[in-house]
Amino acid sequence: MSNNRCQMMLSCLVITLGLLACTSQAQLHSSASRAGVSFAPQDGGVSVPPKKVHNHRMYGMCPPQFQRVGTDCYSLVQQPSNWLEAHFFCKDKNANLAEPTKKADRKLRSYLQRQDSQTGAHDPIWIGATYDHHNNYWQWSVSGRNLTYDAFNQMDPTNPLDKNCGVYDPNLKYHWSARSCPDKLRFICQHKMPKVSEANRYKIYDRWNVTYPNALANEVVLEVVGGRGKDGRYAK
Repeated sequence: MSNNRCQMMLSCLVITLGLLACTSQAQLHSSASRAGVSFAPQDGGVSVPPKKVHNHRMYGMCPPQFQRVGTDCYSLVQQPSNWLEAHFFCKDKNANLAEPTKKADRKLRSYLQRQDSQTGAHDPIWIGATYDHHNNYWQWSVSGRNLTYDAFNQMDPTNPLDKNCGVYDPNLKYHWSARSCPDKLRFICQHKMPKVSEANRYKIYDRWNVTYPNALANEVVLEVVGGRGKDGRYAK
């Protein structure tokens, strides 16, 4: 009887010590987690290394004679042309007369101011806006979209708009204005800026070589941060 009682007491003691050990270990790991410390075993445990973020080099490319402004490429052409001539000149370069959005417009106006300060030019500059006199609104000629944003600074109310096209006017701080489409003015072409990998750069050169034989593109090096997925972003 005495032996049975001793065995029972010994069993209870072992169980109690086991529970205390488990409780202490859980508290230890909980405290370590709050403190940012790992108590993983050094010899038998498996540690997972932090996931590395790989940056991929990409190239933003503008055709020869075009300069990067914002996220697109532009070419300011000084050759006096009417609006239709300017339209087809840009088209021959696989581009179009500029159709700047609100964000791009601010950067483009600053770019034109810098260019004209160097050359001394002050003539208006054709852009891709034309007036649809049948429906009485301005639209972009290539995309056909209505102008959801406009920077028209000054319009002559006595001047009919049925033959008018849009310009950047240096005399109005490069805000938009309207001129008769047959006028001979300079103009600005817009080209999308492709973002390509090192391997695909030469495919772009092969394509552009037809329009610009043996000419070098204007490139800017980009880094795609965090891979090529939807969450990847570009950094200069």
